[in-house]
Amino acid sequence: MNEREPDERIQADANPARPPAADFVADDAGRRRTRAAGTLYGAVVGMPIAALAAGLAAWLTEYEDDAWTFALFAALIGIPVGALIGYLERTIRGDFAKTDVATFVGGGFGLTIALLVLVGTFGSIGGYWFLGMLCAGPMGGFLVGAIFDRAYEGFEQRLWGSAFGFVCLGMVACLAPIHLIVTYSAPDPRVIERETMKAVLSNWQADPAFHKAKIRKVELERVEGRSYAGTMDAAIDGAVMRFDVEVQYRHGNINVRWKPRLP
Repeated sequence: MNEREPDERIQADANPARPPAADFVADDAGRRRTRAAGTLYGAVVGMPIAALAAGLAAWLTEYEDDAWTFALFAALIGIPVGALIGYLERTIRGDFAKTDVATFVGGGFGLTIALLVLVGTFGSIGGYWFLGMLCAGPMGGFLVGAIFDRAYEGFEQRLWGSAFGFVCLGMVACLAPIHLIVTYSAPDPRVIERETMKAVLSNWQADPAFHKAKIRKVELERVEGRSYAGTMDAAIDGAVMRFDVEVQYRHGNINVRWKPRLP
Protein backbone atom coordinates (compact mmCIF):
# COMPACT_ATOMS: atom_id res chain seq x y z
CA MET A 1 0.00 0.00 0.00
CA ASN A 2 1.32 3.34 -0.99
CA GLU A 3 2.27 5.64 1.81
CA ARG A 4 0.94 9.12 1.77
CA GLU A 5 3.19 11.95 0.99
CA PRO A 6 4.40 13.83 4.07
CA ASP A 7 2.21 16.80 3.26
CA GLU A 8 -0.86 14.52 2.99
CA ARG A 9 -0.50 12.86 6.38
CA ILE A 10 -3.11 13.79 8.98
CA GLN A 11 -1.54 15.79 11.71
CA ALA A 12 -3.10 15.84 15.20
CA ASP A 13 -3.75 19.34 16.31
CA ALA A 14 -1.71 19.97 19.42
CA ASN A 15 -4.09 22.77 20.44
CA PRO A 16 -7.67 21.61 19.71
CA ALA A 17 -10.24 24.33 19.46
CA ARG A 18 -11.93 25.09 22.76
CA PRO A 19 -15.56 26.09 23.07
CA PRO A 20 -15.95 29.81 23.23
CA ALA A 21 -16.07 31.29 26.71
CA ALA A 22 -19.55 32.53 25.96
CA ASP A 23 -20.78 28.90 25.88
CA PHE A 24 -19.52 28.35 29.42
CA VAL A 25 -21.18 31.53 30.56
CA ALA A 26 -24.46 30.49 28.92
CA ASP A 27 -24.30 27.02 30.51
CA ASP A 28 -23.62 28.51 33.94
CA ALA A 29 -26.49 30.95 33.55
CA GLY A 30 -28.78 28.08 32.54
CA ARG A 31 -27.79 26.09 35.63
CA ARG A 32 -28.47 29.09 37.84
CA ARG A 33 -31.91 29.50 36.28
CA THR A 34 -32.60 25.78 36.79
CA ARG A 35 -31.62 25.95 40.46
CA ALA A 36 -33.66 29.12 40.98
CA ALA A 37 -36.71 27.53 39.35
CA GLY A 38 -36.30 24.39 41.45
CA THR A 39 -35.96 26.44 44.63
CA LEU A 40 -39.11 28.47 43.90
CA TYR A 41 -41.05 25.39 42.84
CA GLY A 42 -40.01 23.52 45.98
CA ALA A 43 -41.13 26.41 48.17
CA VAL A 44 -44.55 26.49 46.52
CA VAL A 45 -45.29 22.75 46.69
CA GLY A 46 -43.79 22.52 50.16
CA MET A 47 -46.78 24.42 51.59
CA PRO A 48 -49.65 22.03 50.72
CA ILE A 49 -47.55 18.89 51.24
CA ALA A 50 -46.39 20.05 54.67
CA ALA A 51 -49.98 20.96 55.56
CA LEU A 52 -51.08 17.42 54.67
CA ALA A 53 -48.33 15.91 56.82
CA ALA A 54 -49.35 18.10 59.76
CA GLY A 55 -53.01 17.14 59.40
CA LEU A 56 -52.09 13.45 59.45
CA ALA A 57 -49.88 14.06 62.48
CA ALA A 58 -52.82 15.70 64.27
CA TRP A 59 -54.94 12.65 63.46
CA LEU A 60 -52.33 10.17 64.70
CA THR A 61 -51.88 12.10 67.96
CA GLU A 62 -55.66 12.60 68.42
CA TYR A 63 -55.54 16.38 68.14
CA GLU A 64 -58.06 16.59 65.32
CA ASP A 65 -59.52 19.77 66.80
CA ASP A 66 -56.30 21.57 65.91
CA ALA A 67 -55.65 19.91 62.54
CA TRP A 68 -56.16 23.10 60.51
CA THR A 69 -53.97 25.09 62.92
CA PHE A 70 -51.25 22.46 62.63
CA ALA A 71 -51.61 22.58 58.84
CA LEU A 72 -51.26 26.37 58.73
CA PHE A 73 -48.04 26.46 60.73
CA ALA A 74 -46.66 23.47 58.83
CA ALA A 75 -47.34 25.25 55.52
CA LEU A 76 -45.10 28.10 56.68
CA ILE A 77 -42.38 25.61 57.61
CA GLY A 78 -42.83 23.91 54.24
CA ILE A 79 -41.66 27.01 52.38
CA PRO A 80 -37.96 26.92 53.43
CA VAL A 81 -37.85 23.12 53.62
CA GLY A 82 -39.32 22.74 50.14
CA ALA A 83 -37.02 25.44 48.77
CA LEU A 84 -33.96 23.64 50.15
CA ILE A 85 -35.05 20.29 48.71
CA GLY A 86 -35.79 21.93 45.35
CA TYR A 87 -32.37 23.59 45.24
CA LEU A 88 -30.56 20.36 46.11
CA GLU A 89 -32.58 18.28 43.64
CA ARG A 90 -31.83 20.59 40.72
CA THR A 91 -28.18 21.03 41.74
CA ILE A 92 -27.49 17.30 42.06
CA ARG A 93 -29.56 15.98 39.15
CA GLY A 94 -28.83 18.80 36.72
CA ASP A 95 -30.64 20.34 33.78
CA PHE A 96 -31.23 17.20 31.74
CA ALA A 97 -33.09 15.13 34.34
CA LYS A 98 -36.83 15.71 34.57
CA THR A 99 -38.07 17.66 37.56
CA ASP A 100 -38.99 15.50 40.56
CA VAL A 101 -38.80 18.22 43.18
CA ALA A 102 -42.31 17.68 44.55
CA THR A 103 -41.79 13.92 44.65
CA PHE A 104 -38.76 14.37 46.91
CA VAL A 105 -40.59 16.97 49.02
CA GLY A 106 -43.48 14.56 49.49
CA GLY A 107 -41.15 11.73 50.40
CA GLY A 108 -39.33 13.93 52.89
CA PHE A 109 -42.46 14.98 54.73
CA GLY A 110 -43.76 11.42 54.48
CA LEU A 111 -40.75 10.32 56.51
CA THR A 112 -41.93 12.52 59.38
CA ILE A 113 -45.20 10.57 59.42
CA ALA A 114 -43.25 7.30 59.36
CA LEU A 115 -41.21 8.50 62.33
CA LEU A 116 -44.38 9.40 64.21
CA VAL A 117 -45.82 5.95 63.50
CA LEU A 118 -42.55 4.36 64.61
CA VAL A 119 -42.61 6.18 67.95
CA GLY A 120 -46.34 5.87 68.58
CA THR A 121 -47.11 2.27 67.59
CA PHE A 122 -43.85 0.36 68.02
CA GLY A 123 -44.58 -2.95 69.72
CA SER A 124 -48.35 -2.35 69.93
CA ILE A 125 -49.36 -3.90 66.58
CA GLY A 126 -48.30 -6.89 64.51
CA GLY A 127 -45.22 -6.89 62.32
CA TYR A 128 -46.92 -6.72 58.92
CA TRP A 129 -49.33 -3.98 60.01
CA PHE A 130 -46.47 -2.05 61.53
CA LEU A 131 -44.36 -2.35 58.38
CA GLY A 132 -47.30 -1.28 56.21
CA MET A 133 -48.04 1.79 58.35
CA LEU A 134 -44.35 2.67 58.39
CA CYS A 135 -44.16 2.66 54.58
CA ALA A 136 -47.49 4.38 54.02
CA GLY A 137 -46.20 7.88 54.87
CA PRO A 138 -43.29 8.05 52.40
CA MET A 139 -45.16 6.22 49.65
CA GLY A 140 -48.18 8.50 50.01
CA GLY A 141 -45.88 11.51 49.94
CA PHE A 142 -44.20 10.28 46.75
CA LEU A 143 -47.59 9.85 45.07
CA VAL A 144 -48.88 13.29 46.06
CA GLY A 145 -45.60 14.89 45.01
CA ALA A 146 -45.71 13.11 41.66
CA ILE A 147 -49.06 14.76 40.95
CA PHE A 148 -47.53 18.22 41.36
CA ASP A 149 -44.54 17.22 39.21
CA ARG A 150 -46.89 16.26 36.39
CA ALA A 151 -48.45 19.71 36.73
CA TYR A 152 -44.99 21.28 36.48
CA GLU A 153 -44.27 19.32 33.31
CA GLY A 154 -47.59 20.47 31.89
CA PHE A 155 -46.67 24.11 32.45
CA GLU A 156 -43.26 23.55 30.84
CA GLN A 157 -44.89 21.99 27.77
CA ARG A 158 -47.68 24.62 27.72
CA LEU A 159 -50.35 21.99 28.22
CA TRP A 160 -52.47 24.33 30.28
CA GLY A 161 -55.49 22.09 30.74
CA SER A 162 -53.41 19.16 31.96
CA ALA A 163 -51.28 21.41 34.18
CA PHE A 164 -54.21 23.07 35.96
CA GLY A 165 -55.97 19.72 36.25
CA PHE A 166 -53.01 18.19 38.08
CA VAL A 167 -52.71 21.28 40.29
CA CYS A 168 -56.34 20.92 41.36
CA LEU A 169 -55.91 17.20 41.90
CA GLY A 170 -52.82 17.78 44.04
CA MET A 171 -54.53 20.42 46.18
CA VAL A 172 -57.52 18.13 46.74
CA ALA A 173 -55.16 15.29 47.70
CA CYS A 174 -53.53 17.57 50.29
CA LEU A 175 -56.53 19.40 51.77
CA ALA A 176 -59.40 16.91 51.55
CA PRO A 177 -57.85 14.49 54.09
CA ILE A 178 -57.55 17.33 56.62
CA HIS A 179 -61.22 18.18 56.17
CA LEU A 180 -62.20 14.53 56.60
CA ILE A 181 -60.03 14.23 59.72
CA VAL A 182 -61.60 17.27 61.35
CA THR A 183 -65.13 16.31 60.37
CA TYR A 184 -65.40 12.53 60.70
CA SER A 185 -62.58 10.99 62.72
CA ALA A 186 -63.96 11.55 66.24
CA PRO A 187 -65.81 8.75 68.14
CA ASP A 188 -69.57 8.55 67.85
CA PRO A 189 -71.41 10.65 70.48
CA ARG A 190 -73.34 7.56 71.64
CA VAL A 191 -70.04 5.93 72.64
CA ILE A 192 -68.96 9.08 74.49
CA GLU A 193 -72.32 9.22 76.29
CA ARG A 194 -71.69 5.80 77.85
CA GLU A 195 -68.15 6.75 78.81
CA THR A 196 -69.40 10.02 80.30
CA MET A 197 -71.97 8.22 82.44
CA LYS A 198 -69.30 5.88 83.79
CA ALA A 199 -66.93 8.76 84.57
CA VAL A 200 -69.58 10.82 86.40
CA LEU A 201 -70.86 7.87 88.44
CA SER A 202 -67.31 6.98 89.43
CA ASN A 203 -66.81 10.54 90.66
CA TRP A 204 -70.10 10.61 92.56
CA GLN A 205 -69.38 7.35 94.37
CA ALA A 206 -66.72 9.18 96.36
CA ASP A 207 -69.05 12.10 97.24
CA PRO A 208 -71.54 11.46 100.11
CA ALA A 209 -73.96 14.05 98.68
CA PHE A 210 -74.26 12.14 95.39
CA HIS A 211 -73.57 8.61 96.61
CA LYS A 212 -77.09 7.41 95.85
CA ALA A 213 -77.61 9.49 92.72
CA LYS A 214 -78.62 7.75 89.52
CA ILE A 215 -78.06 9.04 86.02
CA ARG A 216 -81.14 8.66 83.87
CA LYS A 217 -79.90 9.98 80.57
CA VAL A 218 -76.90 11.63 78.90
CA GLU A 219 -77.32 13.34 75.54
CA LEU A 220 -74.26 14.68 73.74
CA GLU A 221 -73.51 16.20 70.37
CA ARG A 222 -70.08 16.66 68.86
CA VAL A 223 -69.04 20.31 68.82
CA GLU A 224 -65.78 19.88 66.89
CA GLY A 225 -63.05 17.30 66.72
CA ARG A 226 -63.19 15.32 69.96
CA SER A 227 -65.13 17.94 71.91
CA TYR A 228 -68.73 17.23 72.90
CA ALA A 229 -71.46 19.13 74.72
CA GLY A 230 -74.97 18.32 75.91
CA THR A 231 -77.11 17.57 78.94
CA MET A 232 -77.35 14.97 81.69
CA ASP A 233 -80.45 14.07 83.74
CA ALA A 234 -79.86 12.60 87.19
CA ALA A 235 -82.14 11.56 90.07
CA ILE A 236 -80.74 12.96 93.32
CA ASP A 237 -82.68 12.43 96.58
CA GLY A 238 -85.86 11.79 94.64
CA ALA A 239 -85.57 14.95 92.56
CA VAL A 240 -84.54 15.06 88.91
CA MET A 241 -81.80 17.55 88.10
CA ARG A 242 -80.47 18.53 84.70
CA PHE A 243 -76.80 19.29 84.18
CA ASP A 244 -74.95 20.94 81.30
CA VAL A 245 -72.04 18.71 80.27
CA GLU A 246 -68.84 19.33 78.33
CA VAL A 247 -66.58 16.45 77.35
CA GLN A 248 -63.08 16.19 75.91
CA TYR A 249 -61.89 12.78 74.68
CA ARG A 250 -58.24 12.26 73.76
CA HIS A 251 -55.75 9.40 73.87
CA GLY A 252 -58.37 7.08 75.37
CA ASN A 253 -58.96 9.41 78.32
CA ILE A 254 -62.18 11.30 78.97
CA ASN A 255 -62.42 14.68 80.70
CA VAL A 256 -65.95 15.59 81.83
CA ARG A 257 -67.15 18.88 83.27
CA TRP A 258 -70.72 19.39 84.42
CA LYS A 259 -72.76 21.98 86.26
CA PRO A 260 -76.44 22.21 87.25
CA ARG A 261 -78.61 23.99 84.72
CA LEU A 262 -80.20 27.07 86.20
CA PRO A 263 -84.01 27.30 86.01
